[in-house]
Amino acid sequence: MAQKKSTTEQIKNARRWQRHLQMWRESGQTQVEYCRLNNLGVKAFGYWLRKDRKINNPAPLQLIPVTFNRQPEVNPVEKSSTGLYFNFSDRARIEISRDFDRETFSQIISVLSSI
Repeated sequence: MAQKKSTTEQIKNARRWQRHLQMWRESGQTQVEYCRLNNLGVKAFGYWLRKDRKINNPAPLQLIPVTFNRQPEVNPVEKSSTGLYFNFSDRARIEISRDFDRETFSQIISVLSSI
């Protein structure tokens, strides 16, 4: 039964395959030709090539467009003894108390104006 390779041996093996992959890329040879000339297994070569591509070429991130079908309906501002309320249909409600923090409110307005 085969024994597990030590971490040091695994690292050496990975580096060896990285060198082979780099030399193959520079050689202009097919995978089969390179493996035959360097006494390497084609299946093992394919394994390390897939592993290398997965590490070095992760799936690219994609932007997903977001569209809004309509503007939200804004109900009139309601005043109360505790402050102001802004109702946006059933989707959102902004409440501003009488003793609100001006800096936080300024940041909220800035964010909302950028939408």
